[in-house]
Amino acid sequence: MPRIVNMNDNIKVGTIAAFPMDNIPEGWLICNGAEYFKHDFPELANYLGDTYGIPSDPRKFKVPDFQGKFLRGYGINSNPIGQVQGDAIRNITGGIYNICETFAFTGWCSDVFYKIGVGSGHTPHDIKFNWTNADGAIFDASRVVPVANENRPINMAVVYCIKY
Repeated sequence: MPRIVNMNDNIKVGTIAAFPMDNIPEGWLICNGAEYFKHDFPELANYLGDTYGIPSDPRKFKVPDFQGKFLRGYGINSNPIGQVQGDAIRNITGGIYNICETFAFTGWCSDVFYKIGVGSGHTPHDIKFNWTNADGAIFDASRVVPVANENRPINMAVVYCIKY
């Protein structure tokens, strides 16, 4: 029978760990941005200070809020430690070419654009593509990248906790 060792005493205060279930072991707090009294967790309060925000009461401190976030190593292109970096995607480009009266026949699109219509015989009347009775092109990022109602890499949910 394997011997089970309690490693809790050997883990340093402030260590972040991911747990694959929501039954959090003794000695850990969920990283959900909650505030705690400094006297309840003095070592952790001293270690974190105000890194994760100013609490509503000077007798308290805040743990980080990692809910719904992906952790990123500090350094190249990251924000300072403790600051959230907003979402972004790489630029998606494409082109509309040979805009003319016969766009639907001779014009062509690439990448995220695709043609609509079968040729109206009308030329776009200004450079801003404010077309009147003209066929056109549609921008659709799903033609070149997976899409959803959020930007995200492939992922699996865990509960991030901090050792106290």
